[in-house]
Amino acid sequence: MWDVVIRNTGDKPRTISAFSFVEFSFSHIASDNQNHQMSLYSAGTSYQDGVIEYDLFYNTNDFEGYYYLASTFSPDSYDGQRDSFLGLYRDESNPIAVEKGQCSNHTQTCYNHCGSLHKQFVIAPGEEVRFAYVLGIGKGNGERLRQKYQDLTEVDAAFDAIKAHWNERCAKFQVKSPNEGLDTMLNTWTLYQAETCVVWSRFASFIEVGGRTGLGYRDTAQDAMAVPHSAPAMTRKRIVDLLRGQVKAGYGLHLFDPDWFDPEKADVEPSKSPTVVPTPSDEDKIHGIADTCSDDHLWLVPTICRYVMETGETDFFDEVIPYADGGNATVYEHMKAALNFTDEHVGATGIAKGLRADWNDCLNLGGGESSMVAFLHYWALQDFVDLARNRGELDDVAYYQQMAQKVQDACETHLWDEDGGWYIRGITKNGDKVGTSKQTEGKVHLESNTWAVVSGAVSEERGKKAMDAVDEYLYSDFGLHLNAPSFATPNDDIGFVTRVYQA
Repeated sequence: MWDVVIRNTGDKPRTISAFSFVEFSFSHIASDNQNHQMSLYSAGTSYQDGVIEYDLFYNTNDFEGYYYLASTFSPDSYDGQRDSFLGLYRDESNPIAVEKGQCSNHTQTCYNHCGSLHKQFVIAPGEEVRFAYVLGIGKGNGERLRQKYQDLTEVDAAFDAIKAHWNERCAKFQVKSPNEGLDTMLNTWTLYQAETCVVWSRFASFIEVGGRTGLGYRDTAQDAMAVPHSAPAMTRKRIVDLLRGQVKAGYGLHLFDPDWFDPEKADVEPSKSPTVVPTPSDEDKIHGIADTCSDDHLWLVPTICRYVMETGETDFFDEVIPYADGGNATVYEHMKAALNFTDEHVGATGIAKGLRADWNDCLNLGGGESSMVAFLHYWALQDFVDLARNRGELDDVAYYQQMAQKVQDACETHLWDEDGGWYIRGITKNGDKVGTSKQTEGKVHLESNTWAVVSGAVSEERGKKAMDAVDEYLYSDFGLHLNAPSFATPNDDIGFVTRVYQA
């Protein structure tokens, strides 16, 4: 909703026109940018009583297949066709409708669609006009909400409600520090971003735009870890989604649609495209280890622990949830499977394998070893040992303490670069270390050194030296670099990081 106020601050009456413009999409990146033989001929706009409605004809339900744009005024003119509003060989910087001072009152089926509602106002000196535009989805909702918001007190109430919603969320955790910018970031924007991402993940993204839609495994776990205090119900839902997206071997499906594994959604038929696209079988939804990211599943462990610490829902650990590839296990057993998977997939030095990628999707070590994942594993193990101790699972306490000690010993033995005074980023499958003082590219890396400290796996002395190296080599006026000096020589044993982040 856009709440618009136009005020005449001059000394003579002014005539002014207001135009809205929204370009309707075909709801999927392939349809928007590629499949025009379908999309351009399977949608249309219509206008009635101040509402432009956009219909995706091939959608099979009244919710997904309809968008609308409405206004609280009675429009003088309208356009539902993009070319009619913009004009041929023009764009949003010089629309023909604005030059003419009115729209063409044109809607039709097929081609590219938009929503423009136009109203001309005559405003006396010192006077103002106020109106609202409302954009949404669902057949018939435009007419209903247009009538509702013609009472502008309802517009005020809607904005008051959303402000109250976020004030209530933000009030649950507040930081007061000497840095005002840090306070604003922590108290408002990180919470807003995390909650939004918990809801949408990769289903709505400015960079994905409908491509690669689904839950990103690590992304969702990290976002959910940040908001159990403000959105416990949504956090729980996403944790359950992630548990259902875990396979018996312990790893998580890097990107998946949670509806695939939700028994309540199993019988819901999604809208289908007339374009013939093979429907993936259940087997095709489960990727193998070649496509497994080595960090995904580990984020699940501390995320679950933090949810329960915040809510006190200790019974959650005993809830039985199925694996993506069949079989059932308690939440507690799912967590053990995640930790065991990393323990079983280590390289020659005992450091966790990098697999398809770790947190850095462009670090593709494959059979090589990732220091970040080793530190992350240690961090997750600390949380799990505390959990096992709290539950009285003494055998698990002993077993996973021993596992943590093994990880810590390997990290301190094989990852510390004594000459440089920092932790290396990893080891390739051929045994070459990545991020040493002897290298001219990718000498120092952010992830390995920050996670050495965050995990608690390293000594205070080495941790301080690692942070000094980050400050010396990676700090800039624009933020911290992931590595320095930047890679400029391709090396596929290290991965795309040597081809993407070039100087």
